[in-house]
Amino acid sequence: MRVKNMVVWLAPGACNALGQVKLPVKTALAVAKLGITLAELRKPIEEVRVKLVTEFTARDEKGKAQVDAQGGVVLTDKEAFNKAFNELMDADCDTDLVMPKVKLPETVSATCDKCHHNMDRPLEIEPIILQQLEPFIEV
Repeated sequence: MRVKNMVVWLAPGACNALGQVKLPVKTALAVAKLGITLAELRKPIEEVRVKLVTEFTARDEKGKAQVDAQGGVVLTDKEAFNKAFNELMDADCDTDLVMPKVKLPETVSATCDKCHHNMDRPLEIEPIILQQLEPFIEV
């Protein structure tokens, strides 16, 4: 499957968030493997992003990076940086992803808070996580 760099950029964080949910063992393993794969694919994208930030960072007379009140670096040309960053994120990932989609269950095991009875409950996931992992999961 082919995906954009933006998808690879966002997906590891969503995998980490999904990893906090109690899932059946096979599903949990598949999510963990997906997270590891996507984190590796994210590394070269991050390297290019760091180079862009370095290239566009404003520096003082001593060559030290200038920071704003929130602690972020000051950019010399924010518009040019945004254009370059957007081009990076809109590009296709260099790697064809060959992996099965992770099938998420509709329900997961739980224990009743009142009587401690074992039961199934609907799997609840934040919509943003599903949006960021859409190419890699099946619901």
